[in-house]
Amino acid sequence: MCSNSHSHDHGSEPKELDPELDESDESVDEGELASEAPLVNEPAPERIVELYGICIEYVERALGMTLDFTDETLPILEHYLEAARDDVNGRPELAQIIYGAMGAYFGELVRRRVNGFWVIPNPDFHNWRVCARSVFLSLNPIGVVREAIAQSDEQGGPSAEIRLAPEDRALVAERLALAPPVPEGQYYLLSTRLEAIDIVVETLRLAMQQGGHSGVEFEAEDYEALNY
Repeated sequence: MCSNSHSHDHGSEPKELDPELDESDESVDEGELASEAPLVNEPAPERIVELYGICIEYVERALGMTLDFTDETLPILEHYLEAARDDVNGRPELAQIIYGAMGAYFGELVRRRVNGFWVIPNPDFHNWRVCARSVFLSLNPIGVVREAIAQSDEQGGPSAEIRLAPEDRALVAERLALAPPVPEGQYYLLSTRLEAIDIVVETLRLAMQQGGHSGVEFEAEDYEALNY
């Protein structure tokens, strides 16, 4: 969430995977889900497809339901994350796999929603980001998932903060302040974060339209210029 505003079935545990991931692991083909998700201009990077495929596989095996990058199935992932908290706390060797797989899925959901792109400069999760094209906004989805599991901003990983252009921060903070208070216990839900992202994107789009810049698209070099 922008800094300007304040089940896994234990009988079916995740496969033991190296943090770098087993290259032979089967992943869900992106084309299988294309008809269910919003259209985007380009496919996800291979690494992300591999990771979100693992997420979909884990959830389907544990809960018998298939994630499809739509709002309707996001609560399924949240249910899985509730139980994954025990795996992260009790079996730290699985933590990086869980964070990466679930973060890749949530990030790909956001990317498709905003027709954005991934920036993955190196294997370090701290440096992974989803960036929007039609507005200037980026975030680290692994950080969002880590906060959802930890139920805290202090989760020892990448920040979940939504990064904005400096000139947009006050406007977005003002808009978020008008949103209804989030009930206790729901602040870190992925669905809550997605709602906040939607509000921010809509606020920025309206501001761009009013400023006569509705046709502008942002690319990787625009984010690199601000180290975003």
